[in-house]
Amino acid sequence: GCIPAFDRFFIDGYNINSVGSKIKTVNSESINGIISFVEENQDEIELVKSRIYSNGQVYYPTMKIVDMYFWQLGLITDRNSKK
Repeated sequence: GCIPAFDRFFIDGYNINSVGSKIKTVNSESINGIISFVEENQDEIELVKSRIYSNGQVYYPTMKIVDMYFWQLGLITDRNSKK
């Protein structure tokens, strides 16, 4: 839970959402971009974390939530591009 997985769907999802530099790999620029995203969306991320915890008593670290969000966005985009 320290950093996202940086797999295909995460990278695709992040790059769709990104208004700055596009990421390709783990480096200081990509980590700083993700940290900026977390800072800008902290309230929403905390809300998601609390909903997940209250529904299933499962705690996810912030970066796991970020990973799941961008992964899902990348997956949806991939599926929509194949229609």
